[in-house]
Amino acid sequence: MTDRTALIISCSREQAAIVHQRADLERRTVSGYVLRILMRSMDVEDRVVLIQQDSGRPLTPYQPVRLPGPRTKILLRCSKAEAQRIREGAKRRRTTISWFVLYTLSFSWSAGDRMFMEFRNK
Repeated sequence: MTDRTALIISCSREQAAIVHQRADLERRTVSGYVLRILMRSMDVEDRVVLIQQDSGRPLTPYQPVRLPGPRTKILLRCSKAEAQRIREGAKRRRTTISWFVLYTLSFSWSAGDRMFMEFRNK
């Protein structure tokens, strides 16, 4: 187990509650839930990076926005390779690891919520 590490993700209490709630709904650990979303997103982003390199345009940076209110942290346990991949993704988007993770999660949530609403409206 020496190839394991942890990342501390700073977030609002509201964001942490949402992460815990959605992980419980999927019957996953918080780390398992977050990593599943992050790694799938990173796979897509890696393909986009290859396309972007051909055009010579860099990826759009994620601009951190700090939500008001009390803060907390989420401990994300992962392999060293996964942690390095997350660090590289944050660096590529020119933002912090925490914001990179939170942005990816919120993007995933909004996509899932849109799909649910479209399904409900049919």
